[in-house]
Amino acid sequence: DDIAQVYREHGFRVYYRALRLLGSEAEAKDVVQEVFVTLLQRRDRLEEPGRMAPWLLKAATNRALNRIRDRASRGEALEGLRLVELDAQLSTSASHTDKDQVERATVRRLLDDTDELSREIVLAYYFDGLTLQEVADLYRLSIASAHRRLKRFLAKSRKRLERDASVLAGVEG
Repeated sequence: DDIAQVYREHGFRVYYRALRLLGSEAEAKDVVQEVFVTLLQRRDRLEEPGRMAPWLLKAATNRALNRIRDRASRGEALEGLRLVELDAQLSTSASHTDKDQVERATVRRLLDDTDELSREIVLAYYFDGLTLQEVADLYRLSIASAHRRLKRFLAKSRKRLERDASVLAGVEG
């Protein structure tokens, strides 16, 4: 009963988090199932209703990122490639799907390079569409603290992408 209530309240959030990271409805549904099976096994989580949403989103993120890593290890994903290299390889006639895959792979790589709480804040704000106030409330932070983490992530990501672009320019020149 408690699990069913949690599913009704939060299942869609878990699904959309996984879908945005994985880009596959089938895999997102699998992640939802895995997260709720884990919740069944860890019923102690039900005793902290105020921390349920962050735990579920974190579990969904971790499972989705694990799937992405598994794909990469099997050679099925674009994970290890730099955005700039891929962009150079894709012709202007490349399909919208190819560009979406490149963008997802780049975002995943940047998210892998940040700490866990910042990653969750970035995903909640940019991917789940929560307001800064909602993000701060969800992770029990001040708005200023949540905003600082977003700004640090963006600054670090810009530097990384600029560095990648300059390395590629040096290789081509």
